[in-house]
Amino acid sequence: MKKVTYLLLSTLAAATLPLSAAQYVFIAGDDSVETRLCIAAAENKVMKFKNTARLVSSSKSINRKIARKLKCNDQTIADFAYQYDAYRTVKYLDRYLDHDVQIRREISEAKKTNIPTEQDQVVYVEVN
Repeated sequence: MKKVTYLLLSTLAAATLPLSAAQYVFIAGDDSVETRLCIAAAENKVMKFKNTARLVSSSKSINRKIARKLKCNDQTIADFAYQYDAYRTVKYLDRYLDHDVQIRREISEAKKTNIPTEQDQVVYVEVN
C-alpha cells in the first residue's frame, strides 16, 4: 500500500512541475541588432548573444558597452535577462558590469517554443 501511495504522489508531483514553470515567447518590436541581443539574452542563449554582439563590433569592449548601456524594455540587459530567469546570460554579462546582478537560484532550462500557447506569456521587446 505504501508503494502505491508513494507512486501516486510522485506521479502527481511530476505532472504538476511543468505547469509551474513560466514559459515566455519574445516578440521583437523591430528587426534591429539591439533587439536581437535583448531576445538572445532573455532566452538564455549565450552563444547567440555573443555572435549577435560581433555583428555590432569586433572590439573586445563591445560586451562592456552592451552590458552597461543597452536598455531592453527600460531595463539594463542584465536585469532584463534576470527577470526571465536567464541565469547563464546574467552570469556572462555580470563580468562587464560595475554592479553585481545577484543570481538567487538555478533552474532547469524550460522548453522554448516560437509559437505562443495558452500557457506561454508573450513579452514584446523594445530597445530604448
